[in-house]
Amino acid sequence: MKLDLHTSLHPSGGAAPAPAPRAISPAPRHFKAAPRRTENDEWQLDVARGRALLEPGQHATLWRIRSGAFLVERPTRDGPDVVALALPGDLVGLEALLGEPCTFGVSALLAGSARPESLGSDAGLARALGDAVRQQQRQALEMSQLRSGPVLERLQHLLHMLSRERGGVPIERKALPTLKAIARLVNSAPETVCRELNRLLPARPRAEQRRERATNTAWQLIGAAALPPGLLAQAA
Repeated sequence: MKLDLHTSLHPSGGAAPAPAPRAISPAPRHFKAAPRRTENDEWQLDVARGRALLEPGQHATLWRIRSGAFLVERPTRDGPDVVALALPGDLVGLEALLGEPCTFGVSALLAGSARPESLGSDAGLARALGDAVRQQQRQALEMSQLRSGPVLERLQHLLHMLSRERGGVPIERKALPTLKAIARLVNSAPETVCRELNRLLPARPRAEQRRERATNTAWQLIGAAALPPGLLAQAA
């Protein structure tokens, strides 16, 4: 809901005095008040894996990554080329600082979220510029580690970066991006990536995987049946 606020002026140039308050009738029962925005309540956009946050040529605002991992890519004749991996805390859409359209596209390597970065003051602009400079220096080093050396070492760097996104918790094999996406990022073939990942993250025995799936299915059925608390605790 958008509210338009109008201010009339006195002949003297000052604002007209506010009208006397009037009684407001109680809201109907079906009316639901909008939640109040608090200082820590920030609007954010959730982006599913593989979906775009920014497109090349788009006029957009500056975004700060809140969660997940995002590919920053430049368009080429042969398709998008990865130039950086943006992680929580990073800014994307830096062209907005100059009022220019996006040069790079930004898409989610892992599902994540981002929020518009406020530049309401000179201090906010200076902070964003400083963050952008430091981040680009870091990303240049990270991309050199992801694009040079043995593929096994490149994947180790990538796994370390993705675990950092998760607060230091190692990422599981099933939570990784697709082999094709990883291969583009580390500049290798999907077959090579698959072979080296098997060395770094060996697959669990099939019997263990089947037990885990059976357990998950059982808990889903229990939840769907909405068992009473006593029976639910007994089942646990």
